[in-house]
Amino acid sequence: MARPAWSLVNGKTLVEGERDQVIGLRRKKDELVLGQRYRAAGTNGFGRVSRVNWILEDVIVGTDGLRYARLVQVDDPRERKLVSVNALLDRRLFEPS
Repeated sequence: MARPAWSLVNGKTLVEGERDQVIGLRRKKDELVLGQRYRAAGTNGFGRVSRVNWILEDVIVGTDGLRYARLVQVDDPRERKLVSVNALLDRRLFEPS
């Protein structure tokens, strides 16, 4: 079964392997924009809000066929993390900063 293409904000479609500056995922609130900043939602173990900001660097398709967001830390570009697009869009886990 083929995976469906995801709609982009500008009306084009994103198929496996393509990348664009704006990667929309059906609803306006689910829109990902390369360069957008995020931080962990809620508080850490010490009851403090996270001060670490992450920049959305790229969206890739993993070997499992799922989409992942590659994030780079604002204060230390050597620090990177890869999270699922679903996790990045879950406002219980991440929020735009």
